[in-house]
Amino acid sequence: MRLAEFLLGLGRSDEAYAHWMRAARLVEQRHLSDRESFRIRALFLHDVWAYAEAAKVIADWAADFPNDYLPYFYLASCQKHLGRPDDALDSLNIAYSKAPGNPHVLLNRAQLHLEQGRPRPAKADLDSVHELNPWRSQYAAEYHFVMGEYEAAWNCFDRLANAAPEWRSKSFSLKACLLFECGQDQSAMRLLRAGIAYDSARERLAPN
Repeated sequence: MRLAEFLLGLGRSDEAYAHWMRAARLVEQRHLSDRESFRIRALFLHDVWAYAEAAKVIADWAADFPNDYLPYFYLASCQKHLGRPDDALDSLNIAYSKAPGNPHVLLNRAQLHLEQGRPRPAKADLDSVHELNPWRSQYAAEYHFVMGEYEAAWNCFDRLANAAPEWRSKSFSLKACLLFECGQDQSAMRLLRAGIAYDSARERLAPN
């Protein structure tokens, strides 16, 4: 299952879904009823966009494991995709109450606040995450952009560029978007071309 999540994060969706299907068959064969069983089924449904069905599995998960924050964490994502941001916020608040200080909950709640036009509570959640995390840098950049703090947003993109090769790749387009918004179209185009060159070089160096 974790291999499937990793492959999905790399954009290799066909391979990821093949691993998901193998995991799902294993669950059926063994009739598992533990947390891992719920998680496999819920995340598979979530990742094939069956959000309502995933939410039903997650509800059973939460009922069987009332002290576990993860069901509410994943439920929030389903609710957001189903167009229920207020319910998603409630679920993230419940998740946080069960796992205070959890950086994943804080970052997802910050993202939701930003999407719903609430930058100040988003900033409070971001300030509560003290570990180095590329997602924190991206959401912090979004906050600074919304607040008109473009230099601070650019600095966040610089931190992203140093996080890992895939984040460096993403940083080119994010910086270009910022430059476009600031009216620096030529500089933005140069960055996009640099990003294409970087990705092409990575592909050539990747093992076959």
